[in-house]
This record gives sequence, structure tokens and C-alpha cells, in this order.
Amino acid sequence: MSRYGIESGGLSFFSDISLLLIDEVHLLNDPRGAALEAIVSRIKIVSGNPKMKSNPLAQVRFLAVSATIPNIEDLGNFYVNWLLQELWKLR
Repeated sequence: MSRYGIESGGLSFFSDISLLLIDEVHLLNDPRGAALEAIVSRIKIVSGNPKMKSNPLAQVRFLAVSATIPNIEDLGNFYVNWLLQELWKLR
């Protein structure tokens, strides 16, 4: 998704994303959820790129949903780490 540069228009599809709905979020930190975790992480990295400031993706919001969350501790750690990174950027 981000292998092509921003300048070359490789991210034109993703530049309009302002909300990412993550269903089956309990799959994060699970062998079956590796692709989901990679996509979420990649979007977080791309959205933090200074060249994306003028795009909605720079302010992307994540909405995570699941019917069951057996690994609530893993998800908590995942989001706490993300939140700490975001707070560090604001310093």
C-alpha cells in the first residue's frame, strides 16, 4: 500500500481515508491477525508522514470493533503503545 511514493501518486486512493473501521479487532496479536496488524501499522506510519499533512489521512481515526475480545490485555497494550507514540509527537 505504501511501497509507491507519495509524490508519484501511489497513495492517491488512501489519501481520502479519514476513518478506518477495524472489525474483528480481537485478531490483533494473533497469528491469524498478522495482515490486519500490518495494515493498521502501515496506515499509522503513512498518516504520520509530513508530506500527508494536507490529506484527511493525516488525521485518520481508528474505530475498532469486535463481538468478543478474549485478549483484552494484548489489545490494551497495542493501543496504549500507539497512544504514547501520539502523545510523544505532541511534545
